[in-house]
Amino acid sequence: MLLSSSTTFVGLLPMMFATSPQAQTLVPLVVAVGFGLLASTVLVVLVLPAAIAIFFDFIDIETWLANREQARPPEPRPAK
Repeated sequence: MLLSSSTTFVGLLPMMFATSPQAQTLVPLVVAVGFGLLASTVLVVLVLPAAIAIFFDFIDIETWLANREQARPPEPRPAK
């Protein structure tokens, strides 16, 4: 994924820096596509896995708390 995103962005670079009058109409579009591609790559590679890990950590905590309540031994009663 990183390879395809980076090569696509590098392929868009010449169009971003084009100075011909015909290309000037496409430069904003190419800039939006290029940086949108970079932003989505960062989100998919870094943010999404972190969010999924945090989500599953919360599920594990809830499961742990539920099992902890069930596995708690009865409190000993004082001797008379």
